[in-house]
Amino acid sequence: MRWLLPAVAAVLALAGCRSDTGPHWDSRFADCRHVDVLNAEDGRRLVGIEDIAVDPDAGLAYLSATDRWAEEDAVAADADAIPRGGLYRLDLAELAAAGDRVTVHDLASNLPDDLAAFVDLRPHGIDLWRDASGETALFVVNHSYRRDAAAGSTWTEETGVLRFAVTADGLQLTGRADGADLCRANDVAARDGERLLVTLDQRNCGGFSLDLERLVGAALGRVVELDFATDPPAQRLVADGLLFANGVAVLPGGTIAVAETRRSAVTLLDGTGAGTGTGGGRRSIDMPGGPDNLMAAPDGSLLAALHTRLLVLAAYMHRLAGIELAPTRLVAIDPASGGVTLLVDDPFGRLLSAATVAALAGGDLLAGSAFDAGLLVCRGAAP
Repeated sequence: MRWLLPAVAAVLALAGCRSDTGPHWDSRFADCRHVDVLNAEDGRRLVGIEDIAVDPDAGLAYLSATDRWAEEDAVAADADAIPRGGLYRLDLAELAAAGDRVTVHDLASNLPDDLAAFVDLRPHGIDLWRDASGETALFVVNHSYRRDAAAGSTWTEETGVLRFAVTADGLQLTGRADGADLCRANDVAARDGERLLVTLDQRNCGGFSLDLERLVGAALGRVVELDFATDPPAQRLVADGLLFANGVAVLPGGTIAVAETRRSAVTLLDGTGAGTGTGGGRRSIDMPGGPDNLMAAPDGSLLAALHTRLLVLAAYMHRLAGIELAPTRLVAIDPASGGVTLLVDDPFGRLLSAATVAALAGGDLLAGSAFDAGLLVCRGAAP
């Protein structure tokens, strides 16, 4: 009964849409298509590319991928092991030459066996920092599972934030932040090679208190800063009172942009977390959908993946009422004017369902989804 209303509403929402509505994209792109992404090490098709971080200087993109439905099924079945996710490196030159499929390299495949078991990698939001010398750090929100004897040896999820040094051979774990106060960590945005912002989308970790928080729409989301220069990383509150704090990005000049998914808005804060509006109040830019991950573009704009029908998204995520697709919308935001430009609208998710991130790689637009397989790739039109 708990999900009956969202499921019924999702069906009604879909029934009210025109069946002939197809994907549309901005004229700056010549073509948008679905591209399968294969693990070069084992040929496996990647599912659940939740986030993307682009390194334009190196011509690379980093992908965070976890098959959430396989994970969910294993936990529900109390399986002996929970499928892991991975962090992958995509050569943008290979992507530019690819047709309907491209291969990526598993960065975690070279982790020592004892460290791989210790990390238990199921990545969520990621961000990359590359300094002037070329040293690169990859920050990762990570989910792991352990057997909880107090709960009858069932699987218990734990969430933390990892810092990796990126090397030619793969990844080197250089720091981690754990603890119950990070249980709702969602996305990260690097301020430098040691400090990063983390969104905590909701306050409560689970159970009835989390259900109640969601039901009443309480604005209890937060942004915290972690400093990996200390061990354990120091943590401080940057902002609170956010309605499902999802994606986060740092814009040129230090302005912080936070996606408030359930408010269908992107909120702008100064570097301290204070508002940037008149009189120091928070300035929010209304979105045509609930924003997920955010990405600062090279031209100073902000890219966002939007969820236009949250009830349909809920039914899709929970595999209810036969809903097998969910809309994707990608936009560019001008933080100064508040203008929003529609880049891609795929109202039935035919190219990619429920995109959670958009990123620019050269003149091409990439999008990934926390649940669907592969990437949406829009080729830049010739000037």
